[in-house]
Amino acid sequence: MTPTTKQRPKPQAKAGAPLGKSPWRVHSTSWWSFRFHGSTALLILIALGLSAAVAVFAMTIGDVPLAAKDVLTALWSQADAKTEFVVFRLRLPRLLLGFLVGMALAMSGAIFQGVTRNDLVAPDIIGVTSGAGAAGFIWILITHNIAFLPVVVFIGAVATTMAVYFLAKRGNLDPARLVLVGIGMQTLLGAAEAYMVRRFPIQDVVWADNLLIGSLSRASWSDVSLIALGLVVALPIALARINALRLIALGEDVAATSGIHVERTRLVLICVGCWLAAIAVSVAGLIGFVALVVPHIVRLMVGQITALSLLLTGIVGGLLTIIADVVGAHFMPVPVPVSVVIAAIGAPYFLIVFTLFQRRR
Repeated sequence: MTPTTKQRPKPQAKAGAPLGKSPWRVHSTSWWSFRFHGSTALLILIALGLSAAVAVFAMTIGDVPLAAKDVLTALWSQADAKTEFVVFRLRLPRLLLGFLVGMALAMSGAIFQGVTRNDLVAPDIIGVTSGAGAAGFIWILITHNIAFLPVVVFIGAVATTMAVYFLAKRGNLDPARLVLVGIGMQTLLGAAEAYMVRRFPIQDVVWADNLLIGSLSRASWSDVSLIALGLVVALPIALARINALRLIALGEDVAATSGIHVERTRLVLICVGCWLAAIAVSVAGLIGFVALVVPHIVRLMVGQITALSLLLTGIVGGLLTIIADVVGAHFMPVPVPVSVVIAAIGAPYFLIVFTLFQRRR
């Protein structure tokens, strides 16, 4: 009888663990998990440091140039009246608003991309920003009242998102159907805006368009307080559902076998993503590409979505927004709104990324 050779047993996959490579892969060992979260925390510190450096630099330039030392003195202690007025009344609210708006949009994009398992989904495509823009545009043209414009924009974003959700929901929600309904809603709202353009005088149309374009030039402390309150409300809910979001991003079967109520969790996450995008649009106007580009960049850097990677996504979104605002306000032949600068950055980025992706395929 020939001796049989002992074969080492193949390692068994853990229950519920995803097979194959995935950009959302969950690493199970505590050592790798520690290393992963440590690197993400380091990236957060680097992004915060860069944001602080850009903010200080931005407060030194403008019609009234200031030294960095004077800016830091005004921030940490007490400076002369002129410096404090320029820093606290003119420049700091704009920087804080830009950072918080970018943070809200980027995290909203990450949530929508996780819920739909689609890297190309953002509030712009689902119809959130389209509903906000159409509601604000029609409101201004009909009433000429800008006092309630943020409220109208916010209601328009929320109402459109809920309409898209319930139109796309037949039994269980299909993420692909949600995207298609969102695109259809976006087209319908675009047609309504086109009708209003032909219905009202051109000077009113230009005025309404200028009010809704994404810009931080009208920033105030009340706007900063409003979006900060919105983030305080939404961020804890998003972080509490982050594990469920990661499992949903891996697949509905994985989430269901882990004991997660997929439909209920998905609805909560859609509401949080809508809230973040709506509150950002209501205070800063229509700013595209942040919600689409930033989650994609952060996912390439850190892979799986975690609480720390969601925070990193928000911080990188804030950093991108304030950099774009500084470039548009001070380094262009004429002042350019932040939305235009971000579009000029985001569109070439995706053209390059998807061209390379198609070549690899």
